[in-house]
Amino acid sequence: MIFSQSIAKLIAERGLIENRSAPSSISIYAGTQPTPATIASSWASYNTSSPDFLIHFTGVTWSRTLAQPFIAITTFPPLTQALQTGTASWCIVWSTAVTLVNVQGGTLPNSTFIVGAVTDLTGKGIVKFNPSTSLVATQTYTIADGVITVGIV
Repeated sequence: MIFSQSIAKLIAERGLIENRSAPSSISIYAGTQPTPATIASSWASYNTSSPDFLIHFTGVTWSRTLAQPFIAITTFPPLTQALQTGTASWCIVWSTAVTLVNVQGGTLPNSTFIVGAVTDLTGKGIVKFNPSTSLVATQTYTIADGVITVGIV
């Protein structure tokens, strides 16, 4: 993921996820990745009632030093049960500790988030699973890796 200099600066200044001492959350989806604007304008299509909503992780912390061109997960979420079966392909990285109850509602739980790809460890997703992105309902999973590149263009 590459951001312009102004976007990278905004992420750093607003503390979207940089050096977060407070936990954040990640919602994982199957299907085609929408734009953030689409998610914001039609949240009811992306809450837990969506057939593409697979799993929701809490307790994730991220950090970045000024010398690093990336933000990485430093505290991984506990094992979490998948709600539905599917192939994880994209995610919402919430800037705060959005709970499963929050993502069940009809109102967007937080307007500050990043949307990105999900892959296995060999891919370039911002969230990665190991060994596969195939999730099965009622089975437990955790995230294997998470990195968001904050490149300056």
